[in-house]
Amino acid sequence: GFLKKRLASYKVPKQVIFMNSLPISGAGKVQKTELRKTAAELQKKT
Repeated sequence: GFLKKRLASYKVPKQVIFMNSLPISGAGKVQKTELRKTAAELQKKT
């Protein structure tokens, strides 16, 4: 409800996933490819 009141409809996330930690590379950057793989796996389950 909070975001729907304040953002355009296309900006409101359809799903929010909480994680204990993010995959980090040796350089200290977030590994976006690993996040995409995890998201794809979660979508297959639903």
